[in-house]
Amino acid sequence: MSPVRNVWIGITAGLAGSAAMHGFRLVWEAAVAHDSRHTIFGFDREADANGARRAYGFFSDDVLPEHVARRWGIAMHYGLGATFGIFYALSCAARLSGSTLGALFWLGADEIPVSLSGISDPSAKSIASHAGALASHLLFGVTVNRTLRALVGPRRATLLSSPSALNPRDQYG
Repeated sequence: MSPVRNVWIGITAGLAGSAAMHGFRLVWEAAVAHDSRHTIFGFDREADANGARRAYGFFSDDVLPEHVARRWGIAMHYGLGATFGIFYALSCAARLSGSTLGALFWLGADEIPVSLSGISDPSAKSIASHAGALASHLLFGVTVNRTLRALVGPRRATLLSSPSALNPRDQYG
């Protein structure tokens, strides 16, 4: 399978995972009536706006309006999801189960960096908020994994995750 095709499969899987997370977030926010203590840590409107403002601040001294910052925050989540999907499709990480992938992504791309960067205050959120973040990332991981396998088939997904899959001579020799 060509590396370019693997990239497109990774983008598709990552966007599918991001869409699943976003849908989960909308249901979660409706269930907690948008109470900021219980919205999903690192993936709520506050974190979206703060993250977008921080990224925008690298390029401009202008202040990003709230409604624009929230939209850009969601777009950043989809971009990160697509990027992570590419990494997953091109690496041996595809050997991980979807739930393991989601748990690692929750720690490595959400809980730790969002807390350390100050994008959101972890102590201002409830345990339910952090549990919602974990659940949304588990959903992301499972969706990425299942989408990847659906697009390449179970046998090809195993080949895709093997080190020799990255060497074109081994695919055709």
